[in-house]
Amino acid sequence: VHLMFERCYQDGHYGHALGVAFESMEKEKVAEILDRLLTSSSSSTSGSEEKVVSTLKYALQSAQTLITSKNFRVEALTLVASTLEQLVLSKNGDYSLSNTKEAACTLVLCRQILGEAEAVGKMITLLIDATTKATDDEGEDTALLGLQLCFDIVDSGDEAFVTKVAQCLPKQVVEEGSSGETDANDTRSDITWAYFSNAHRVLTGGFTSELSLSFLYKNSNFDKLIMTNLKKALEERGMSRNSVLHNCAVTAHGYLT
Repeated sequence: VHLMFERCYQDGHYGHALGVAFESMEKEKVAEILDRLLTSSSSSTSGSEEKVVSTLKYALQSAQTLITSKNFRVEALTLVASTLEQLVLSKNGDYSLSNTKEAACTLVLCRQILGEAEAVGKMITLLIDATTKATDDEGEDTALLGLQLCFDIVDSGDEAFVTKVAQCLPKQVVEEGSSGETDANDTRSDITWAYFSNAHRVLTGGFTSELSLSFLYKNSNFDKLIMTNLKKALEERGMSRNSVLHNCAVTAHGYLT
């Protein structure tokens, strides 16, 4: 078995080695494979980074489908997340613009599966804060990626997790009776705070519901004359709000609009 691992290392087939390690539930081997994967990416060409990310995505999917033990699955996902963090973050803990954005998306998904809202909030914060440390185009793309991740988290349907992530994001605070901001806010520009405000709106401000309702309203092809005739019929018959016909009219209006 150990010779097979060495052969996978030599051939660069780290996904095969991870599959064997997952099947045998060897935590030390998983850590060793991921460490060698990062080492090989740093010593190879620039195109190897995409290969590393694809291997880590495979590891994430395999950990969810192949591993039956919950405890070992959590340990394996934690190792995958730690490896992704080393790939995504620079040495000083900031988001590295040179690294692929796909790795950041995979990292957030992995942390979300582990239920680590604080880590997800930290990653989104780093993505949005990158607007102050990059050129206009790069910073905007990175911040938009952070907002897209907020949409993905909301789509997961875990409202408690979404609320925890929103609580981990910084919020602009203005002192009462003063036009200035607190010291913690001075390091971020107005554009950066605007992105954070939009992130809070997406997570807990009901923005996704507004988008859904707006889409349904714009693409609705109902005949307004139907509701007009229903209202006239109610008025002519003098029906009260507690009548069956009134309730039917309200329900029909909800479906039509």
